[in-house]
Amino acid sequence: MLHHIVMHSNPNLLPNLIPQRCNERGYLEVLCHSYAALLRTAVNDCAVGERKERRKRTILVDCACGVGYPKIQLIRQHLQLLRLDDGCNVVNIHPINGSEDGPLNDRCGAEFVQKNRLPPTIYGASTAKSTNKKLNVGIMKTPYHYMASLDGDADRIVFHYQKHSDGISNNDWLEFRLLDGDKISVLISSFIQEEIRHLQKIFSSNDDNGGKEGKTNASQVKCGIVQTAYANGSSTSYLKNIVKTQVVTAKTGVKYVHSAAHENFDIGVYFEANGHGTILFGPAFYSLMFQSESYFLSHSSHQTQNKTRANIAWRRLRVLPSLVNQAVGDALSDLLLVDAILYLKSWDLGLWDGIYEDMPSRQFKVKVQDRKFQFISIELYCYFSYWTIEECCFYDILIAFNCSFCDIFCS
Repeated sequence: MLHHIVMHSNPNLLPNLIPQRCNERGYLEVLCHSYAALLRTAVNDCAVGERKERRKRTILVDCACGVGYPKIQLIRQHLQLLRLDDGCNVVNIHPINGSEDGPLNDRCGAEFVQKNRLPPTIYGASTAKSTNKKLNVGIMKTPYHYMASLDGDADRIVFHYQKHSDGISNNDWLEFRLLDGDKISVLISSFIQEEIRHLQKIFSSNDDNGGKEGKTNASQVKCGIVQTAYANGSSTSYLKNIVKTQVVTAKTGVKYVHSAAHENFDIGVYFEANGHGTILFGPAFYSLMFQSESYFLSHSSHQTQNKTRANIAWRRLRVLPSLVNQAVGDALSDLLLVDAILYLKSWDLGLWDGIYEDMPSRQFKVKVQDRKFQFISIELYCYFSYWTIEECCFYDILIAFNCSFCDIFCS
């Protein structure tokens, strides 16, 4: 939130698409109204023949006994007002694990869930207040309900659910499924690429707006993903081969991935596997939004505009800079963005999870006497390293899997 206020306190650096709001209330209003605006594009999506079931849904948010809990409550209140005012089908949010319910990040939160691949412990009285027993016990078994975990300072988020394991007859046995930063980046990137492709159609058929000096068309806007060595190889393969987007690998750390997204792309998505990330929009993107608006105003009536898929794509893309906190990883912003995309696609977490299967992975710590060796990267994939080692105990395992790698580094 502090990053939002600083950014909005410098209006000369704030793009015109983002309304200036320099306080906490403004932060919440910008997030919630942008989120609702993105959801409303679903109605027009149905008008062009993509009729989908629009569902009510509930998300249980594990706040890691940290500072995200009171802010999630405020977002919940804002969304309830939006639902009452215009009937917008916003998500029902139920926060748990408040700041006074238990120890910070202790067996709960994004870090615990992502590293251990286990559901979080649910602490305290806030659970009883925000949910009833049926919701608390049965939410994982409800087809369209799911759960998210923030970390203590609410800059990371991961999603998870439990499903009946294939071939298991015991209905009480559930398999834990994690959707980490890799899955989030794939979901967001594929959504943006799809909307860009729809918007590109108006420029490919219109010689006035494309190909001239000073003009930007959709095909010239460079989209891409920044990953680190922690990224699962399956996500990288999916991004390159299915989404058809460029993937850049940067050193681990926010300053590295943020810089890489800014320097390499007009729309740069970065999410570390731990759920920390955001989207950056460059000048070419804002130029495209301005030119698209001019095109729709000059080429058709208002009624016709709303029936075109390209117009829907433009209205979806133009709201993203307001919904996304471009200054820093923001779990509250990411929560609403992911839910909106799933809603527009009519996906639940099972469908999202099924786009690709993670390669087997394992993280663990080893205590050593000498940490001077810096980075050692054992790789069959294109990742940065100071040197490569093939003669080691991991090599025979790595060659059995396509796009597999191992990174060992001091911390």
